[in-house]
Amino acid sequence: GDIQSTSQNGGQLAGFRNQIINGGFDINQRNITDTSAANIYFADRWFKGNWSGRIIVSETVPNGFHRSLSFSGSADSPVYQTVELPRTGKAGPYAVGTTWTLSCYARCSSGGDIRLAKRFINDIAKNATDESAQTFTLNADWQRISFTFTISSAPNAANTGLQVLIVPLTTNEVFVTGVQLEPGPVAT
Repeated sequence: GDIQSTSQNGGQLAGFRNQIINGGFDINQRNITDTSAANIYFADRWFKGNWSGRIIVSETVPNGFHRSLSFSGSADSPVYQTVELPRTGKAGPYAVGTTWTLSCYARCSSGGDIRLAKRFINDIAKNATDESAQTFTLNADWQRISFTFTISSAPNAANTGLQVLIVPLTTNEVFVTGVQLEPGPVAT
């Protein structure tokens, strides 16, 4: 049967669960720390879509982290990372019926909502399939939020990745860090 665990981030299993690269926004080879530009990669592996709000790689963080991502000025404005499939159209570990958990730490000084979402895609957002999301209400305190989902359909023949989206639904400043995508129903 399956085993559930609240932590597998130490010892021999460390580093093998999280499918997200740079979930703490620590790596920033492009050196983009503050931008309102649209359709741009900023912190490594992360993409800001076609929206006018501002993102900042910030040092406002919960204990245990070095950087976060700050969003402000535009509601319903995603950033995302695409986890490549093993081959175009092939689900690999994201097979129908598998359960995954997308989690992060988030806060919003003035309160507001945030959405965590996923979808199979090719290129940036073309031919999206198997889309699902969950909305959370934030306050001024850092909180761990997690969205557990089950893959309900296979990627289409043109899909190249599973894309995870972080979507503030407020114009108030929102901070996010510690993004993880891992197999199973528990955020570790």
